[in-house]
Amino acid sequence: MDKLVFSPWYINTRRLSDVTRTALSPAAQVSVAHNNLERVAAMSEARFIAQRFVDSGKVPNLADLIVKEKFPGRVVAGVWSNAIFRGSSAAAKASHDGKRFSKPTFSLRVLIGDDECILTGTLEIEHYYSSSAVTYMSRRTQAYFVGQYELAEGARLGTLVPWLIGDLLEPVDVLPMSWGRAADVYVGLIDAFVKMRKVRPPAEREVVRIMRRISEAQIKQAFSQLIGEPFVPKDWGGERSDLYTSRLSVDGKPTTAAFLLKGPSVPGPMHVADTGKRGDQIPRLFEEPADLMILQHCNKVETSVVKTMRVFAVDPARPRSYCIIDGVDTYCILKAYGYLDKSDAFKPRRDPKARRRKH
Repeated sequence: MDKLVFSPWYINTRRLSDVTRTALSPAAQVSVAHNNLERVAAMSEARFIAQRFVDSGKVPNLADLIVKEKFPGRVVAGVWSNAIFRGSSAAAKASHDGKRFSKPTFSLRVLIGDDECILTGTLEIEHYYSSSAVTYMSRRTQAYFVGQYELAEGARLGTLVPWLIGDLLEPVDVLPMSWGRAADVYVGLIDAFVKMRKVRPPAEREVVRIMRRISEAQIKQAFSQLIGEPFVPKDWGGERSDLYTSRLSVDGKPTTAAFLLKGPSVPGPMHVADTGKRGDQIPRLFEEPADLMILQHCNKVETSVVKTMRVFAVDPARPRSYCIIDGVDTYCILKAYGYLDKSDAFKPRRDPKARRRKH
């Protein structure tokens, strides 16, 4: 996938005009409560400009800036986040009735390692894209935010002046799905691992006991053989991923993939802090030229890790899919393909593809 479709809920056309150096019709500044055909046409034009802006690659990912500790006090960036909107419907109704009203507000949470930063701001009623956008922005939801963020290093509270707010959709003709949900790939859809769906997983305690005896190197050996990837790199400190391949397919569709593997050297459930300083192994993984990013761990994977993977996957300049393989999934893969003996100890296998090549 090259690009995502930006479905706008909120466009600050003044800011968008300034940053893109594009003249936009003043009709876009009319309140959404007094929508008319001229405003609809102006907002449609603004939507086209906004799409080009988010596609340009000039909007950095806020989470990337924070995790890499390059976050200045004030920056223009974009981020996919959980958000809570308040006061949109009341403000639109009051504006329509010519009454005074308080500005709608919002808050969103951005991951910083295993912690979260809360960003808040206010909304202007004339920047709502349409009347349906008022409905979207009247509840708890997920959205893509572009704007000017201000957050002191190490702070857990910040502010955002929003320029664009909306959803990011798959570029398909029929029933497009929000990429925030579609980006998550179930491991059982990976063709090289499909047999794992037939394995009944043991209890959590048994999985922990079995998986702590299997090294990261053994998992890499098994995965590379199942994928049919002959080029398996040795581990070194500057690596972006533990395994890269162009030989993977998902539900019959070929794709490139990069793996981040975490064996028993990380005991217990995986937190973001277990993926490098402030989770920097995750943004490094997303620097690989792959379309599917796979994180594997021998135990439970905490939701903070899943959220961090999603934040980096949902980037309109370079959208990717991601897959989480926890200890239970890893066990089922190894068991399904004969890498565990009767006592569930790791049993190395010869690469069947290598054997066929020999004969």
